[in-house]
Amino acid sequence: MADYIASALTEAEKDTWSTPLDIFSALDNEFNFCLDTCASDNNFKVENYITKEQDALECSWLDRIPQGIVNPMVWINPPYSRGSIKAFTKAAIKQRNNGIGSVMLVPLTPEALWFYANQTQELRIVTGGRIAFINPVTGMPQKDNPKGSMFVIFKPDCAPIATKYIDRDYLIEVGQQVLKSKEAA
Repeated sequence: MADYIASALTEAEKDTWSTPLDIFSALDNEFNFCLDTCASDNNFKVENYITKEQDALECSWLDRIPQGIVNPMVWINPPYSRGSIKAFTKAAIKQRNNGIGSVMLVPLTPEALWFYANQTQELRIVTGGRIAFINPVTGMPQKDNPKGSMFVIFKPDCAPIATKYIDRDYLIEVGQQVLKSKEAA
């Protein structure tokens, strides 16, 4: 979120904002992610993950996906610093062509040069409020996100583009139900 956050954070901190677990859990319940491509040892959402040092833009995603998974889907909450979203969008398109689907959580800016509508299978615009990303220093949700959010979904062998709207509070509610059922199990 570096382009959109206060400069009081270090450069390393600016690109390590985390997705709230309830938001992620709602999507994971639907897509069953097998890889988190933009994670750290402190904020990964999937047991299989790629850190900045391992460089998801250069390494093979397929090598990171457990064997036997059919129709793999990966989670991407890319760094928001200049050029990063475009680079991860291109990587998602390339990986989609290799049979790997992905869901990217990005700012609601479909006019941006990194948004390739003709390469996207689904766009989900988050309504009803902005996502409170997790501050990398405090570990707390930051409620003053200056931009809306959208999920850009790349799926192998699917026709482009379906646009949907999804309520933020609905995602939170579903995610909390998923987390409660996992705790009870």
